[in-house]
Amino acid sequence: MKRLRRKWLWALPVIAFFCAAVTLAMAVYTVRWEPERYRAACTVYALPAGQRADADAAELARMLCRDCDLLVNTPEFQQKVLQSTRSDGKTRLYIRQADGGHMLKVEAVGEDPAVTSGLANAVADALLEELSGRMGAAEVHLVSRAEVSEVPFAPNRPVKIAAAFLGSFALFSLLALLIPAPRERVQWDPLEPPAQLPCLAGVAEYDDCLRRWVRERRRGKAFTLYDGMDELTRENVRELVLQLRNRPQHTGCSILMAGLEDEDSATLSLLTASELAAQGFEVLLMEMDTYAPALRKWLGVQGTMDVMDCLQREDALRTALLSTPIPRLLFMDVCHEPGFLSRIAARPGFAAFLTDAAQSFDYVILNAPPCRTASDAAMLGAVADMTFAVAQDGRYTPRELGAALRSLRADGVVFCRVPLKRFARRRHGRRALRD
Repeated sequence: MKRLRRKWLWALPVIAFFCAAVTLAMAVYTVRWEPERYRAACTVYALPAGQRADADAAELARMLCRDCDLLVNTPEFQQKVLQSTRSDGKTRLYIRQADGGHMLKVEAVGEDPAVTSGLANAVADALLEELSGRMGAAEVHLVSRAEVSEVPFAPNRPVKIAAAFLGSFALFSLLALLIPAPRERVQWDPLEPPAQLPCLAGVAEYDDCLRRWVRERRRGKAFTLYDGMDELTRENVRELVLQLRNRPQHTGCSILMAGLEDEDSATLSLLTASELAAQGFEVLLMEMDTYAPALRKWLGVQGTMDVMDCLQREDALRTALLSTPIPRLLFMDVCHEPGFLSRIAARPGFAAFLTDAAQSFDYVILNAPPCRTASDAAMLGAVADMTFAVAQDGRYTPRELGAALRSLRADGVVFCRVPLKRFARRRHGRRALRD
């Protein structure tokens, strides 16, 4: 039942779109093109001949009503009626029993009030002659003449529009439940995290934070990306940092962050490092993405360091660090030559370099290229203490995400977790507040 509910909620925007289209089409049709209809009815009393007992009265009355209905549809009778009145060809006639007895109701429904009432009265007069003559009724007389109200009885436009909406909503909801759903994607839910997947936390979409940072930098203000975070994004990053701090660790911890495919892991690396620094930890942030480096732009610092010098000289670590506008956060931007990481990641000295950096800092965060498009992330993850494969919320199925993590573990990555980024804010239980 819960799965059907999620399936229906997933299809609700499409259901709402088609319901609105059907309702609008019905409203336009009934207002602009459906004509108003009038109804006129006159009553005739006809007592059948040959009635022997009261038990025969109901059956004889039904038979007489049926004969009258057949008579009205004959060409001879219609020619006789048209000799005394006019018709527009759009008026319908009905013969019914008025009270289940000997009363017959001649009802006409049409678009012209005058034609409608004229046809009802003409049919009633012609029917009186036929009943008293050829059909041999014992007693026949006219009870009431037909009169047309000034207010049309149809169409009832509000009822038709409401019926169109409710009917289309029920129909499309049923179709949404019957049609096979597309593959279910992994989405972050603060109350119900994805089961059987190592998803640490979810970070809401922060496009507004990026636009705010660009706007303030153009004005020449000393403004960092961490300063531009709204409260919801800040709480999500704090939750991710709390997961890091809860893990038992030694003196320092090296953390690798890389997108699963083409996700941007630089912003999440910077936000995580900034939050750790704000909580009082000494943090080293290293730009290891040689394909699309972005941390230097977000931090507003200049300078590139070849890590090969740090591997050859033990005292070169501190001289290679760059200060940032964020206290307790230092930055190292590596050489961005093609194939640079593949040359240094396999060296035994690189693991010793990371160990030395972890002993000097509380946390060392490495921003790496995407996992599935380059092998550099797997090579770095094999020597890092923790690896975060940053995945786009709602992009991957559980099977695809599980296969990607198994591939990383097969490459030697031991401790791998997945933060889901950019989930829709409307799915969060609390309203985001601006700083």
